[in-house]
Amino acid sequence: MTVFWILLSILAGYIVLSIPIYFIMKYLYEKKKVQVLPNVKYKWLWWILQFTWSLPMTLIGCIVALVLLCCKKKPVKYGWCYCFELDVNWGLELGIFFIAPKKSKSTKNHEHGHAIQNIYLGPFAITVVSLPSCIRFWTRELQKKKNPEIKLESYDKAWFEGQATKSGRAFIKQLETKKDS
Repeated sequence: MTVFWILLSILAGYIVLSIPIYFIMKYLYEKKKVQVLPNVKYKWLWWILQFTWSLPMTLIGCIVALVLLCCKKKPVKYGWCYCFELDVNWGLELGIFFIAPKKSKSTKNHEHGHAIQNIYLGPFAITVVSLPSCIRFWTRELQKKKNPEIKLESYDKAWFEGQATKSGRAFIKQLETKKDS
């Protein structure tokens, strides 16, 4: 019974720590005081962070990638991640892996941006970015299904979505510029 209470205390502490991190990131994004963008010179650091600080999301991604590989789906390299291009109209980032619609560069950039958030927020990325993003996406989908005429605010209005789009786009552009040099 003691182990249960210890685990519950750890989970509660994790959630309590996630709340201020969420609001601090939101504040910094809105004040344009934070640019979440790794330096393309340090790819080795990206991989170390993905498999240490960001391990929870990366492990989930490895499990999903293994299932998709067993289903004969092959990932393509995109930036510093691996993308499973599927017949979907949504994206899902899982550490170094993500799922995106075929031929949708904007979604791939956006999901790569979430992978960048993952290396900065580490274990807090799940509660600070991933869950709010997932809830927001499916809430919007249900609203559109219920009322197809509804005008929804820009997808990037939420700080975590806008930051993912901007950082993913800028990072991929930085990589492409480096290749051309």
